[in-house]
Amino acid sequence: DTGGLSIFENELALPLGVVHERQILREQVAASPASRKDIVMMNAAVVDSLRGNAPPVFDVGHLTRENADWLANNYVAPARLLQRRGMVVERFSHGHITGKIASDVPGVLVFSIPYTKGWSVAIDAVEQPVFKANLGMLATDISRGEHRIELRYSLPGLIPGLFIGFLGLLGIWVLSALERRIPSTAPATSEA
Repeated sequence: DTGGLSIFENELALPLGVVHERQILREQVAASPASRKDIVMMNAAVVDSLRGNAPPVFDVGHLTRENADWLANNYVAPARLLQRRGMVVERFSHGHITGKIASDVPGVLVFSIPYTKGWSVAIDAVEQPVFKANLGMLATDISRGEHRIELRYSLPGLIPGLFIGFLGLLGIWVLSALERRIPSTAPATSEA
């Protein structure tokens, strides 16, 4: 506290990207009480369809059994686990992020970046398919082990838009040049 300003440290803050080993379908989360959705996303990746061959599926049923250690077991412990499996950012610039990650399990790598067209993710220099997870965040599948992660953003349609704009300017220039070369054929008017 200083000068009326308070600064708090969130010991449970998550890194830019975390690996979830368990998954839950979006429909199941939608059926859960609103007060439980954050807890569910701390314990599993929320996906539209299950990823992988035999993914561990999160059972939301045990969240209803509250006891003295409920919050520690269902929020604090999963947050600490995700912090250990989190991406360490090495470089961050406009539209380009690189880092590394070490995960003891295969799973879904979920970033705290909203999913939008234009993002690409490369793991160990191999581009990966991306999808939505955790109700609209950028995600991709990841295998167990240490990996180099590279995220890139390029504005969708930028190159075609620049090309079309260039063709438009070229067309204007050609029409202007033609207009200057063609003599005026308008009849002369006489004033009396």
